[in-house]
Amino acid sequence: MESEKFKSGDLVQLKSGGPTMTIRRYDSTRHNWYCDWFDINGEHKMQTFRGDQLETVNAVKG
Repeated sequence: MESEKFKSGDLVQLKSGGPTMTIRRYDSTRHNWYCDWFDINGEHKMQTFRGDQLETVNAVKG
């Protein structure tokens, strides 16, 4: 089920590359994932993506 692919707080990235983003929530009406990230200037960004565009990022915590 698409809504179980990720959970809130998971780190993801577009399969084509780009910044590491955090899953905010799933929109079951539009079947999209809301993602948050900060750009290189520290500005908050938010966008929705289809699940097939995203992949999990393994975070290394120090």
